[in-house]
Amino acid sequence: MVIGAQREDKTGAVVVYTSEDRREWTFRGELGIKDKTLKGTYMYECPSLLSMRDELTGELRDVLIFSPQVQQYLPERLHCGLAG
Repeated sequence: MVIGAQREDKTGAVVVYTSEDRREWTFRGELGIKDKTLKGTYMYECPSLLSMRDELTGELRDVLIFSPQVQQYLPERLHCGLAG
């Protein structure tokens, strides 16, 4: 499971939890999102982690979709984030 979170320094993060029984959860860490265009993001809202097959190579790839929340109005950022 992935969850949108905020670090103590007020920057956004996506964290991962796993469970064998969906009753007890183990924190696995933070996903490393390194996209410089996301600087100033204070939250990654509604993250979804999907597995999709690459049509060209047939390789299974993980894709993270989220809505970056920023503190100032930036028209070029008004879209869902996509990292793969």
